[in-house]
Amino acid sequence: MAIALSPGVKRVGRIVALDGAPTLAATGTRLHVSRDGLSTWDEVDLTTVINQSTYITAIAIDHADAAHWVIGTSYNGMYRTRDAGATWRELTSDRSLWPNFLGAGFFEEIAGLWFTIDGSVVVQSGFGQGFLMVHFHDGAPPPIGGGVAARPRVERLGPAADGPTSLHAFARVVGETSSIGAPVIQRMTIRPDDDARARRLTAAADRTGIYLSAHNAAPDRLPAYFALMERFGYDSIVVDVKDDLGQIMYDSRLPAPRAAGAVVPVLDLPRFVAAAHARGIYVIARIVVFKDPRLAAYDGSRYSLWDSRLNRPWGVYRTVTDAETGERRTFAVERWVDPYLPEVWDYNVAIAEEVVALGVDEVQFDYIRFPSDGAVADVVSRHAIPGADRVQALEGFLAEARRRLDVPISIDLFGFNAWSRMRYLGQDMVRLSDYVDVVSPMFYPSHFVRSFLPRFSYMERAFVIYDLGTRRSRVLAGDDVLIRPYLQAFLIGAELEFERPVFERYLQLQKDASLIGGASGFTLWNASGRYYMLPPGVVR
Repeated sequence: MAIALSPGVKRVGRIVALDGAPTLAATGTRLHVSRDGLSTWDEVDLTTVINQSTYITAIAIDHADAAHWVIGTSYNGMYRTRDAGATWRELTSDRSLWPNFLGAGFFEEIAGLWFTIDGSVVVQSGFGQGFLMVHFHDGAPPPIGGGVAARPRVERLGPAADGPTSLHAFARVVGETSSIGAPVIQRMTIRPDDDARARRLTAAADRTGIYLSAHNAAPDRLPAYFALMERFGYDSIVVDVKDDLGQIMYDSRLPAPRAAGAVVPVLDLPRFVAAAHARGIYVIARIVVFKDPRLAAYDGSRYSLWDSRLNRPWGVYRTVTDAETGERRTFAVERWVDPYLPEVWDYNVAIAEEVVALGVDEVQFDYIRFPSDGAVADVVSRHAIPGADRVQALEGFLAEARRRLDVPISIDLFGFNAWSRMRYLGQDMVRLSDYVDVVSPMFYPSHFVRSFLPRFSYMERAFVIYDLGTRRSRVLAGDDVLIRPYLQAFLIGAELEFERPVFERYLQLQKDASLIGGASGFTLWNASGRYYMLPPGVVR
């Protein structure tokens, strides 16, 4: 049963169930068993078995042996018990056997499981791109009198679900073949039953643009950005109205931010909106939500996440030594507020309401998650509702925002969190999509470890990540949510060695892949506002 943090919160997650004797049912990573015809249920402890951010997506019971079960997950592989859940073995531990292994510890989603008459397992795996069928056979025991046991094997029964559409599209885009035809760009048809939602989706659809910090949105810098947008035909700007330092970047009149000392009016928001609208530019207000050192430090840190080990406000701290005095000083480089707190929700939604009143067209919530860096194992909420999970905390916030805002709402998600069903840091795309109109996955190829999708070249991999990532996001979000990815318009790490023709191609492939995969526009991200990866001299 869902534990509602707000009247708008709808569900706790996907239920996977199988009738039988016994009967198994799973929600998230929690597996339950009934042995008395559904009258009572016992939970099977999987906390040390599977990754707690994954989802159980398939279950099977061997009806020749009621204690023999297998479970499949959204990205963490497949597990078996022969003693009704007392002990478990990972069947996918030998990665070399499994064609659905994607690298970096990630498997393709297990979509179906069946036992055969001999107790071996048929596995259906795939997500958003067709399915792969394989047959898993246990190794035979060693011969009588000694010898070596036969190795387990996986027999392919169907085609690989490893992105053939992406590879064909890549070939078309880069001109490696002329026999396949022109790229097919997927377009979303907006047909929601809700008239208000249809209006919001129509306003937000197919927007292409750039991100600007409040400093870069200053009047003396805007003409150059407007000229760049005109050259490339872009029609939207994402601008900071609340940044990841907790600063409110316009002259907010709200009492809570002013009391917290958070108002730093760098941006003349009404003037900026008027200038953008005069050029037909759609304005998206970016609000960093839960990473907020200003609010976290305010009023005795009552809104802060807590450090269970040190019994103080939680943060990521750094110690520096003064070169002249030798004095050591420790300061917080990250502070986070508690996503369970309705007062924190109201603080951020009130900012959204104010900027909508000042003319922005869409509100985009970023850092809508729990922290990922630092001593995250020590993070606790002093305000968590018993039985509620992190996803429900974020759902509660978005339900409140949806109730109070009548403009399009967008959210930014980690790329991995938009690739698979998961709840890492509370970012469950399936559940959060219920409350928003647009999801912007950050599929930056440099941020996926290189061992993910290792068989592709660097450029192929960038294309496949955006093409398949967009397709998968569309499945996860559903038919009435737009996918508008952030593109990596910055170089980092080994990419800094790219020459101009290479990095221009790298960015262009991200654009092409997103649109071919069905994205409704895209946004270029460069925190510095230096969009040097765009080719110079391009005229619309």
